[in-house]
Order: sequence, then C-alpha cells, then structure tokens
Amino acid sequence: MGHSLPGVLSLFLLNTLLSCGHTEYAELTFEPNSTTLYSGEHVNFTCHMREANVSEWYYEFKWNDKPLVSIPSTNVLRIPELTPDRNGDYQCIAHHNSSEENKWSNRATLSVSAHKPRATVRASRTSIPVAGTLTLTCSVEESAGWSYDWFTCSPDDDETAIPTNHVQNSISISHGGIYWCRGRRTNSDFFSEKSHVHHIDKTLSNRSFVMLQHNWTQIFSGEMISVRCEIQGGGDTQWEYEWRTTSSHQPVTGTNTAPTHSEYRLGTASVFHSGEYWCKARADLYSSTEWSDAFQLRVTPNKPRPRLTADNTTITGKGSIALICSVDNAAEWRYDWFRRTSASSAAQILRYNETDDEISISEEGIYNCRGRRGDTTFFTEDSNLVTIENSVSHKASVALQPDWSLIFSGEMITVRCEVPADVLTEWEYEWTKPNSNTVPTHNEYRIVSASSSDSGSYRCLAKDKKNLNSTTEWSDDVTLTVSERPAAVLSADHRAFPVGGSVLLTCSVGPSSPGWNYYWYRGERTSESLTDEDFKSNGQSASASREGLYWCRGGRGDPVYYTEYSNSVSIHEIVHNRAAVTLQSNWPNRYSGETVTLRCEIQGGDSEWEYEWTATSSHTPPNTNEFRISLGSHLSGSYWCQGRLKGARHNSTGWSVPLTLSNVSAAAPQPVFTVSPSWLTPGASVTLICGVQHPTAGWRFYWYRVDLSSSYQVPGRIKSPDVQHRVKSRYRGSHSMLKFRYPGAIGFMHRRKRSMHIPDEYRYELLPGSNGGTEQNSSVIQGQTKSAGYACRAGRGDPVFYTEYSKPKWVWSGDSYSSVSLTVSPDRVQHYFGDKIRLTCEGNSDKQRLWRFSRDEVGLLKYSSQETTSRSTWSMESLPHGVFWCESGSELSNAVNITSDSRRVILESPVHPVTGGQSVTLNCSSFRRNLYSSFSFYKNGELLRSDVRGKLEISAVSKSDEGFYKCGYSGDFSEESWMSVKYSDRVILESPVHPVTGGQCVTLGCSWFGRTHLNSSFSFYKNGELLQSDVTGKLEISAVSKSDEGFYKCGYSGYFSPESWMSVKYSDRVILESPVHPVTGGQSVTLGCSWFGRTHLNFSFSFYKNGELLRSDVTGKLEISAVSKSDEGFYKCGYSGYFSPESWMSVKSPPSTSPVPLLIGLVGGITLILLLSLLLLCWYRNSKNLCCDRLSQSLRTNQSSDLTVHHDENQLQVYSSLLHGDNCIYESIRGDREEGTQGDPEEGSDYVNENPHSASDLCCDRLSQSLRTNQSSDPTVHHHENQLQVSSSLLHGDNCIYESIRGDTEEGTQGDPEEGSDYVNENPHSASGPL
Repeated sequence: MGHSLPGVLSLFLLNTLLSCGHTEYAELTFEPNSTTLYSGEHVNFTCHMREANVSEWYYEFKWNDKPLVSIPSTNVLRIPELTPDRNGDYQCIAHHNSSEENKWSNRATLSVSAHKPRATVRASRTSIPVAGTLTLTCSVEESAGWSYDWFTCSPDDDETAIPTNHVQNSISISHGGIYWCRGRRTNSDFFSEKSHVHHIDKTLSNRSFVMLQHNWTQIFSGEMISVRCEIQGGGDTQWEYEWRTTSSHQPVTGTNTAPTHSEYRLGTASVFHSGEYWCKARADLYSSTEWSDAFQLRVTPNKPRPRLTADNTTITGKGSIALICSVDNAAEWRYDWFRRTSASSAAQILRYNETDDEISISEEGIYNCRGRRGDTTFFTEDSNLVTIENSVSHKASVALQPDWSLIFSGEMITVRCEVPADVLTEWEYEWTKPNSNTVPTHNEYRIVSASSSDSGSYRCLAKDKKNLNSTTEWSDDVTLTVSERPAAVLSADHRAFPVGGSVLLTCSVGPSSPGWNYYWYRGERTSESLTDEDFKSNGQSASASREGLYWCRGGRGDPVYYTEYSNSVSIHEIVHNRAAVTLQSNWPNRYSGETVTLRCEIQGGDSEWEYEWTATSSHTPPNTNEFRISLGSHLSGSYWCQGRLKGARHNSTGWSVPLTLSNVSAAAPQPVFTVSPSWLTPGASVTLICGVQHPTAGWRFYWYRVDLSSSYQVPGRIKSPDVQHRVKSRYRGSHSMLKFRYPGAIGFMHRRKRSMHIPDEYRYELLPGSNGGTEQNSSVIQGQTKSAGYACRAGRGDPVFYTEYSKPKWVWSGDSYSSVSLTVSPDRVQHYFGDKIRLTCEGNSDKQRLWRFSRDEVGLLKYSSQETTSRSTWSMESLPHGVFWCESGSELSNAVNITSDSRRVILESPVHPVTGGQSVTLNCSSFRRNLYSSFSFYKNGELLRSDVRGKLEISAVSKSDEGFYKCGYSGDFSEESWMSVKYSDRVILESPVHPVTGGQCVTLGCSWFGRTHLNSSFSFYKNGELLQSDVTGKLEISAVSKSDEGFYKCGYSGYFSPESWMSVKYSDRVILESPVHPVTGGQSVTLGCSWFGRTHLNFSFSFYKNGELLRSDVTGKLEISAVSKSDEGFYKCGYSGYFSPESWMSVKSPPSTSPVPLLIGLVGGITLILLLSLLLLCWYRNSKNLCCDRLSQSLRTNQSSDLTVHHDENQLQVYSSLLHGDNCIYESIRGDREEGTQGDPEEGSDYVNENPHSASDLCCDRLSQSLRTNQSSDPTVHHHENQLQVSSSLLHGDNCIYESIRGDTEEGTQGDPEEGSDYVNENPHSASGPL
C-alpha cells in the first residue's frame, strides 16, 4: 500500500503529457475560401502555428487521414488543378525540429464541383425610363469569392467589354442594348460560364395612341374598319410599329396590313374584332415608346334600323308635313329617301345621300328612309313605312243610336259614321273597333246582341272612292262599355210603418245609366206590374201603404230590355212599442274572452213577444230576448233587434237603434300588486292592494298565499277560483344561468359550484274569506308573524272572467315564530366580499334546505352543508346579496337580510330585530385606518354623529330608531342596512287598523297586560315626542285631521308598545250627488257637487264623464235637460284639486204612452196619498204630546224672536235636518244626554226602561232646542226649511250619527247592564218608532 499512491500519480502525469502532445495549436486554411470549388481551379492550403515560430517546425498534410505528400518544410501546400476526386477532409500536423512535440490542426472539408458555374444577370426594371437609368446585377450562385466582368454588343455585333470595378457585381446603364456578364475567381484566372444575354430597351418620351380611322361611336358588323397608331411628337423619325390585341381576330398579312405599320386594317368588321388594342413604336432595336392605352373596340352584330316619324299623317289642303329619319348618333350618317304611290308599287328614290335627317313633303304616299356612311358605303336597314294621306276639309264623327255609352249584355245598339253632306263625293268608310279582324266599309255598324267583346273605343273616317288617299280626318273616339245584365236594387226608408202611414220604396239600376223605366211587383214575381190605388209610383220611387213583399225591375229600349228582378223588401205595419238593445254589463273597458249579455228590451205594454236579431258580425244571434257572447274580434259589429207580437207576426216594433261592439283584442290585464310593509313588525297588520283600471267596474278581488314549503310551483294563470292550484314552470333555452319568468315569480339556476335550483312548481292558496272575492281592492291580514308570499287577481261577470295573476310579493319576518330558526355568523347584515359566512338552520327535521330571494327571484340554493340530526350549517365565501331563510320539514324559519360587498367600509348591524328598550351598538369597520379620520354614522341619509372609535351606541332603542343606517370613513361609505325594532307584548297600543275619516273623533287606548286601571300614568307619543300622560290610558282626538297622521306608541313603567301608523283620509271632501236608480230617458237630471256639504264657494266645480271634462260651474250643478242612453257612464266631480269617487248613472227606456198605465198610475197615486194621510194622522195622534209639542214650542220661540222669520222656511229647515242627517244635530243630542245623566245614572236607566219611546222624546227636545238656538243665531231661517232639515236627517240618516246615538244609549245603561238588555228585548223597534 505504501508504493501504490506514487505509482498512480506517475501514470496520471504521463497521460497528461501524452494528451498535451496532440493539443490543437495549428490551424489549417485554404484559398479560395469558398464552400464549393470547381474542377480546374487551384487551391492553396496553409498550416498556421499558434504562439510558435513557424521556422522551428516542419509540416505534414493529410487527406482523408492519409499522407498527401512527403513532409515539406514549408507550411503551404498547393494543388494546381482540382478534380472532383479531391473531395474530402484535409488536416496538417506540425512537428518540432528539436523535440518530439506535435501539433494537429483542425479538419478542413473541400467540395469540388465537376461543372463550371454560370453567371446570372438581373435587371431592376424591364426598360430604361425616360432620362433615367437601369441597374444590372451579376451573380454566381452557390459560391463566393468572385469578381465580375461585363460585356455589351455593338450595332455591328462586336463584343465589347465594359470597364468596371470588378469587385462590384452591378452596373448602371442609360442606353439600350444587349448585355451579359461572367464571374472571375478573385486572385485567379478561373472564370465562370458567361451569363445569357439580356435585352434592354430604352423608353422614349414620345406617347403612342390607338385611333379608329372613322371616329364613329358605334361599329356595325359588315363595315370596313382599320385602327391607326399615332405617335405624339414623332417628327420625321422612321418608326416601326408593334401591335397586340385581346380580340380573337388574327392580323391579316399582306401589303400595308402587317402589324409593323402604323395602320392596322381589320377589313370587314365582325364580332370577332371586338376587344382591346394596344400599339407602340420603335425608333431602333433598343429604343421604343411605351405601350399605348388600351383602345376598346365593340362591334354590334346587327345593322341599325332607322325610325321614320311624321308630325302628322294627314296633309290638309295645300299644307305640308315633316318626316324625320332617326338613327342613333345622327351626325355620323347620311340619308336616302324613298316614296311609293301605293302598297303594291315600286319604291322611287326621292332624295339621295342627304346630310339632313329631316325633309318636308306635300304629297300623299308611302314613305321610308335609310342611312349610309363610310368610303365603301355601309347601309342601314330600311326604316318603317309611313303612310301620308291628303285629307279633305271634313271630319267624320261617330254617333250611337240610342245614345248610351254604357249598355248591357244582350242589348241592341247601332254605331254610325257621319260625314258633313257633300253630294259630289261618294265615300268609302274605314273603322277601328275592338276585337275585330273584319273592317266594315259601310257607314253603319249594328250590334244586335251586345257582349263584353264589344266594349272599347270606336272611330271612323271616309275615303273618296275616286282617290283613296283623299280622306276625311279621323273622328274622335267614342267609348262603348258593355256590362253584364244588371239587377235592380230595391230599398226602403223603413221596413215598418204605422197605421195610416206608408213606406217610400226606391228602385235603382247600377251602374248608373239613362233611359230606364221601372216596374213594380207585390207578392210573387209576375209579368203584371202594380197599378193598385194604395201603391203610387213616380218613376224611380213609389209609396206603399199596404203590407207585403215587394219587388222591382228596370226596362228600356224598343223592344224593352229588362234588368234582373231586384231583391225583395218586406214591409209591415208597426206597433207603438219601441225596441232597444242593451249591454249588460256596460263597463268602460272590456277584454277578449269576457262574456257579456245583449238584451232586447221592448218599452211599454205586457204583450208577449217573439224576438228577432240581426248583426253585421259573423255571429248569428238566437231569436231570444237575450243571449251571451264571449268577446273577440270575430264578434265585433252592430246588433239590432225587434219584437213581433205572438200570433201577429206582421205587427212588429221595428228595428232598434244599433248597438255596436268594437273590436276587442286586449288580453286579460295583470293587476299591480303591492304589499306593505315588506318587513314585519311582530303582530302588525299586512296591507295587500290589488290595482286594476276602473276598479269599480264590476271587479271582485281574490287574494292568494304563495306557498314555498310544500311544493315548488311557479304562479300561472288559473282559470277557476280553486282554493289551491299548481302551475308548472316553463324553461326557455339552456344557458349557464337558466331563468323562467311567470308574470310573477322568477327562478334561476347557476351551473357553478354554488348553484340555485329552480323549483318545479309553486302553489297558490286562496286566503280565508276570499272564495267569492272581495269588493274592496285592498285586504288587511292581522297578526302576521311569519314570512310569506302573496298574490292577487280580479274577476267579474258570470261566468267569472279573471285577470292574469299579479306578480307575487313577499313579506319577511326577522323573528322566528316556529321551531325553525336561521342564524348568521358573524351576526351582522353586511359582510366583506370574500368573508367566510356561516348560516345555521335548526329545526325539528333531519332535512334542512336553504332559500334565497333577490331582485324578485326566488331559488333553492345548492350548497354543501354540515348536517346533524336537527341542524344544518352552510359555510360560504363571497355570499351574494339577498334575503335568506331555511326550511325544515314543513316549517319555515325567520328571514335574514345579508349583503356581501367589495367596498372598503361596512356597517356591522344586527341581523334580527332588536327589542325595544335594549341597548344597541353599531360598529363601522374599514380595510384601511387613517389616524386623522373619524367614522360618520347616518340614519335615513342624515348625519347622526362622528366618532373616532367607529361605534354608535343607542342606550334604549325605540321604534323611532328604526330606519336605514350606513357609515362612512375617509370618503368611503358602506351600504345601507335596515334596523328593525320589536317590542314585547307587555304594553299594547289600541289604534285604528283602517284609515280614519277627517273630522271624526278618535280614541287611542293603552294597556299593561290588558289592564288600564293602574296606579301609574300611561304616556302617549307621536313620532317619538311625548303628547300627554294620563291614568285613564286613553288619548282622545276630538276632530281628527291630516296633521294627526303619524307613528304612535305608548309606555308604562319603562316599557313601550310597538309604534303604529294612523292614517287620515278625506274621501268625503268632495261628494257627487247622483241618482241611485236608473233614470228614465227623456227626463231632466241634475247632478250636484259639494265640498264638505257646501256649494256656494269662491271657485268652480268640475264635472267629468268617463274621465273626460264636461264643464266647470260655480253653482256646483250639472243639468241634463233630456237624458238619453248616450248619457250613461261614470261621473265624478272635483273641487280645488280633490275629486269625488266615480258613480255610474244608468238610463232606462221611457215608459209606454198607452193610457192604461197612466190610469193605473193615477189611481195608484191617489190610493197612496190616502194611505199616507191615514198614516200621518195616526202618527200625529201618537206623538203630538211628545216631539211635535217641543217642535212647535221651538217654532213659536223662533218666530217671536224675529219678525222676519217665515213659517214655511222654518218647516223646510226642520224636515231637511231630519231627512238628510246632520252630525251637529246628533252631537248635540248626545251632549245633552250626557249632561242629563251625570247627576243620577240610575235615573237614566229607569227612564229608559219605563218609557221605551223616551229616545224619541229626547230627540225632539234636543231638536227643538237646536232649532231655537239656530233661529236665534240666524234671523233668516224659515219654518219650512227647518221641517225639511229634520225630516231629511231622520229618513236618510248617517252611520256616524247612529253610532253616536248608540254610544249614548250604551252610556245610559251602564248602571244596570241587565236593564239595558231587557230594554232591547222588550221593545226592539224603539230606535225607529218615533221616527
């Protein structure tokens, strides 16, 4: 082991020395340095030494690892002439003269080609431009290391070298000629092959143009043509020409036709010569012009045909006419003119080779022309022939016999050609008439039986038989129209006439034409016309006073030509009764599919009738007094009816005035549904409002609960008011987010990790009490505690026509009123986007599901959850906005509102409602914190306070603290969140549910666990401010007004009730006084308008019908002198911006004028007066010692106090108060009653029991006292007016008045409630007896 280590080191050093002996310190190069060398070239290899003296070495060269030559002392090896077999790798080895050191070079690869390369010449352009140069480039491909020689050819074909710098491979030339080049190996006498010659032209500045020998616009097949090449500025240069063309014609060889001359003769033109032509001129072999622009030659295959026209074809007397020979491009042609004396004679040349295309002639004859042009004379086709006649001074005319331009099929008519009398001329006639190849030559043309083929224009002329070219002028056209045999039309001004009357019948023939006589028939159509005395005809009209079926027809001519028989018209005597078509119900808006009833009402009499209907619609009404139809476009039109007496069908009422049903295409409307409030206060009411147009027009309203817990349904249209109904959803398309929209609920589904599932169905369930619908368009749900969805629709008519369902609306409860609850962690409304949020649902089932509502969309969320026996927890990040609740079994949890925001600032507020009286802290948090900024808190958009801690503390929260809260920090703001306040039920405020009417007395009550009589005071607040404290627990408002609206609450012993909103309405500010029952047509009607019962005011009252202004009047009255059916409609009135409710005024037909009903009415009226007199006498005897004594005393006092008071006016005021009612009267009654019973309540109760009529006595006493007070305060009161006021108040009454009376009675019986009940049982009529 001791000797092994030195041995290993020795071997390593030896190996290193051997390796260093072959280090490449030599480099082998060769010249020429080209990747490719050629056979015949020589090459020099040089072995270079790195960092050594060349002379100290001798060299060895190897070829393909074989010694090439003996070892020379020089480092250069020359191979004088290469051959292809010298390809391979070359290497040199340098040996040191004094040592055994060797140095190896790199390997150099040599490639030798057997063939010489050929130079290539490229030009920068095709020719040398004017005053320009052209660059030629020479190159030897696939090798480098070349210099170049250039050559050109002189005009005598001698080769001339071009002196150049051999290193550059390009030259610039400015003269045309033949050029070529070759390559020379640098520093060698080895040449490449010469390039191919390159012909270079020099472009001259002269321009060449192709011209047509004759500058004609159009060339025709058969013409001799040639094109010429013209040189601009050519001077005396002897040019040689070149031609090229795109035509299919080849140049013709021969004298002066070769394409080297300036003229290119094409010969006889044909379509094959069509194309483009170019030319250029050459001054010598190497100088030429540029090619000319293309000249387009088009050869038309057919000869042209001139058109010969004359300004008139008849020469009158010694006049003349002008003939015009028209050819396109007239200036290029000359004209030949020809004339014939007749169609069979030969043409004679009239004029030859004329330059003018128009000549004037004065002889009759047949003329034509032709055109000519060119040296070899090319002719057009001959023109059309024009016949010129010499007319005499007469003009023919066409006459019809009879003179009817409109005749009918089968009639006879004669057409005659008439010429002014000339006994010296014998005429032959010529006609033009429709549809005839035979031209008559006589003056008369008779149509024996006209047909439609004879319709058209007729004209004629007369020719002198001795000179047929001597004619009259053509007559004017006479148009004859032949129509089919007409049918007479019979009409009547009425179909029924009264006894002693008549009907005017009118017979007409259309289309209108003269010459008709009219023939009348009754009963069956016979050949004998009417001549009765009860039928008087006067040409086209006739008066008929006899019932029957009538006909007519027209006739004219000899023999008589008859029309077809007319339609029949039945006339009959009429009864006095009138028929009218009424529409039930006549609502202002109707919808397609709605059912209405059309009724035929016959006014007057109790006769039995048979009914007859007619209509312009496609529906055929039944012959009954009424029928139902379902409205639609095919049922629009007018409807008439009439009645016929049974057993006497000719006695009818006559047709009624038409009732027109317009086209109804509107689909069922969709109500506008609102729910208030959206978030529930525990135990509060929920108000549902269903809005439709014209809500009083017969609509009843149906209320539904949308159930999400039992099944999944989407609301749809329900065609019957079932208690519950399911409607399946319909999907449209397939997208990443699927949505479906019924006019209400919307479901959607995201196909992502977190997704919402669209319920297949929702379910509608009618609310209790809504089976038959409600008259009011609002509904109040008391004590709503849980979240729920609601919807509505309206219906009317029989069968019921329903609107579409409204869009569902939702109310949410933040408290849990079931065994299911939903909590949020962190327990706040707002969260940062990306925060991890946990929703926990606890219930009585092992299956929980999570729901979400956002932007009218409800969906079931598909999230993974951690589940236990009765709890499910969903952990999520970036939870979207919405209201969430869960479902466990069949129960729903409370709802929570959650917002997830990417804002920098959020408000931490309670998710669930907070309990009144508790302390609440709202926190504001921000991503970034600035030491110099503070947090700002806002409620309902108003700044509350700023705090650097980011906290808003409310020590004892109340209902007034409810609202939308937000916070801000450094210019960033959170979203708003609603904070709800709830109360325990220790303290309850008793307040009206419905809006109270202005002017009424309202009492609010407060109770502590249902008790009011306690030791401490109750406190009442309005809008958070203390109103009063009272031990009775009552807050009384004697006359409520709009200023009393607001949020009310009460408190006791530190606890407070929830706040309740009290609303005040003024529905009776403006009242329209209109008839309750239908009014009779023809009567006068007055509508009145009052403002709080007053009519004499400073401003005008406005009256409206169906929403349109009728008139404005300061008297507050709208008078209709004679009411009619057109006055039916919805009326309302307005004053000072307020309006009364709309009221429907119905108009019925006037009663019969028969004397029997008048007699019956007279007898009944007298009988009624007698009965009323007896009843008044009876009443007077029973009550004269009670009410009337007091009234008379009141009137005596009134009269004695003022001599100007009139007896009649006082009576009128008293009766008016009793008939129409007055709050003030009954308030005074109640007030006196209370004063009278304060001293001894027992006496009050005994008084009621012993005298059951004491209420009336008390009424009369208080009324008389009121009248005395009124008379003493106003000296203008009249006695009759007082009587009318009292009677009116008692007869018509007022709910508020009777409520006050009832209240007084109840107070009067508080001492002994049993006695009060006995009073009611023993005398149930006591309230109304004295009245």
